Amino acid sequence: MYISQESWGGNTKFEFSMYTLIVYVKIISAVNTYLMKGYRFLVLAMMLSMIYEVISRYAFNSPTIWAYEFTGMLVGPFLIFSACWSMVKVEHVRLGIFYDRLTPRVQGIIDMITWTLFWFYVGLVLYYGWNAFLFSFSNKSVSKSLWAPLLWPWKLTVPVGCAFLLLQGVAVYANAIVKAITGVPLNMRSTQDKSK
Repeated sequence: MYISQESWGGNTKFEFSMYTLIVYVKIISAVNTYLMKGYRFLVLAMMLSMIYEVISRYAFNSPTIWAYEFTGMLVGPFLIFSACWSMVKVEHVRLGIFYDRLTPRVQGIIDMITWTLFWFYVGLVLYYGWNAFLFSFSNKSVSKSLWAPLLWPWKLTVPVGCAFLLLQGVAVYANAIVKAITGVPLNMRSTQDKSK
């Protein structure tokens, strides 16, 4: 259910703004949905590398030098894109006991306040993640293990993932603003419900 024209008084400028917000939310949510559908295969890659490690270690007495580190490097991007996924699906942690009893406008105001903390935290992770990437890229840093892979590709996943997280945060914040103003939230699940 989208916001009806009556809920904003038929104002055409506001109607255009709402249409723009709805399109933005749909596009960003769709992009993050498809990214997560791709990134979910990281779990398979992590699982296969661990299976290979266990078999080579215990069956052939020939442990790998890369499997544990490779799996550890895949956890970071997976967690960041999982956060995007939970935001798209609106399944992040919330105190439903209190929140669900509030009116939609009060919910929108509370969402606007709490998502401000989100901007601060993800902004810091993006800033420091980007600096860590630049440092490792300019110095051609490698891991201090026997495998010694380049670190910058893995460190790049943090700022890229945070950028997508911030884009999804804009969509969630737009939903909170609309909910606070009109009392009716944007339908953030319309695009994703078809993909289930």
